[in-house]
Amino acid sequence: MTMRPALHRLRLLFLQMFLALLAACAAGPSATEYYRDYSTEMMDLYPQAAITYGTGLNEWNFNDADLNIQFSIDTGREYGFALTLTNNTDQPVMIGWGEIYYVNTVGKRYHMIHHGVPYWSPAQDNKPSSVAPGQTINDLLQPARLVQRDGAWRLAPLTRSQMNQDDYPDTLTILMPMRVRGVVRVHRFDFNIGDLEPIDEPFNPWFY
Repeated sequence: MTMRPALHRLRLLFLQMFLALLAACAAGPSATEYYRDYSTEMMDLYPQAAITYGTGLNEWNFNDADLNIQFSIDTGREYGFALTLTNNTDQPVMIGWGEIYYVNTVGKRYHMIHHGVPYWSPAQDNKPSSVAPGQTINDLLQPARLVQRDGAWRLAPLTRSQMNQDDYPDTLTILMPMRVRGVVRVHRFDFNIGDLEPIDEPFNPWFY
């Protein structure tokens, strides 16, 4: 008779441990977060990205002694990211435009084009450029997929299915490598765009 209460307490203890384990598992990253991060980790150098967080709903800042970087979502274009960057150093900052990646919510990676490189340009047109000491640049980045056409790999708009992420959390990522003071650093920007409505125009080039 004296062993039954002890056995009951032991069973309760195991049950509590089991429930605690379930709760710990539930608190882990979601599947989409896992695949987005896994996609990044599979790229050489990019796992070293510095994560920066938003200071507002649709605006993200990164500031240190070397750089001031501001991203904002251009609501006039679907998934257009306006960029303002200031070089605070006494040396040129190199931006590898062809090495900037857009990672969607399910971990699919695409290139990005910037101002002056229109869609359907050859991929090699997305060349690196430098920002002079003290210079501020304003640019616009948009995701692009590689398509082979007319004997060249070209930077094309994403298709409707590649943009359609309604069933997933609206967190997108931009990985941006830059050479600053002779060292390449990759900055990672995570964008929560859940409150933005997509643009649906009849002849929008995104839906080509």
